[in-house]
Amino acid sequence: MLIDLGPLYSHVVEKINVDTDVSYSKDEVSGTKIKDLVDVHVKGYFFLDSNNEVEANLDYSGTMILEDDISLEEVKYPFSAKISEKLEENQENFDKNLDLKEILWENIVLEIPLKFTTVKNLEEFNGDGWKLVSEDELKGLNNPFKDLSEKFKEE
Repeated sequence: MLIDLGPLYSHVVEKINVDTDVSYSKDEVSGTKIKDLVDVHVKGYFFLDSNNEVEANLDYSGTMILEDDISLEEVKYPFSAKISEKLEENQENFDKNLDLKEILWENIVLEIPLKFTTVKNLEEFNGDGWKLVSEDELKGLNNPFKDLSEKFKEE
């Protein structure tokens, strides 16, 4: 989605308002932990600062479809954030157009959680000789490496 910055640079308008839904195909989100992006909405405006550089003041939100890190099922992860930054010249092309999708994507990628799970009952995840435990349970277990880690603390 291209935003024409011509009216800004010619001082016809003081700001360019944006209030739109943005969609990304599954191909566009491939290569990340995101399986799909839905209900992505962006609202805000672009303006020129005192140095005649384009700045963005945008709020965006949506839902990421991610793979649960424990159950491996697809789960919804709602997100929302703000973009309040000076835009780099390489984001503008020679026609003074700005690609809103590209700017938004660069910021959405920053919102991807490193780990995410909706699993509450870890007891469901076990097998022959193993089980998944929480951090609290791990502290109470007999840890065979406890003595070894204490020796490293002494040195």
